[in-house]
Amino acid sequence: MTAAPAPAETDVLEHTNGVSSQNGHEHGAGSGQGGDLGGNGGGDDDRPQQPPKRRRSYWPFLLDLGLVLALFGLIIAGRPLMVVGAVIFVVALVGWVREARADYSSLAD
Repeated sequence: MTAAPAPAETDVLEHTNGVSSQNGHEHGAGSGQGGDLGGNGGGDDDRPQQPPKRRRSYWPFLLDLGLVLALFGLIIAGRPLMVVGAVIFVVALVGWVREARADYSSLAD
C-alpha cells in the first residue's frame, strides 16, 4: 500500500471574495449564491449610525493592579506595599469615574 503524494501548494488558490480551485469552481459571495447575505438591499443610509470606536481604557487594569498590590501587602509583604497598592487603587478609581462621566456627558440626548 502506497501513500498518495501531498498536494502541491498551487492546487488551491485563495481570493478575497472566495476560494477557487484549479478546476474553476468558486465558492463564496462572488459565485452567485446569494451575494447579499442580509439586509434589505438598500444603501448605507438604511443602516443605523454606529458610534465612533473609542480607545480602550487602562483604568480597569490599574484598578486591579492596585487592589492586588494592596492585598498582597496586607497578607504577605507588609505595610509599604499595601499603601502603594491603595494609592494606585484610589487614583485608578477616580480616573475611571472621571473618564466614564466625560463619555456619558458626550452622548447625544
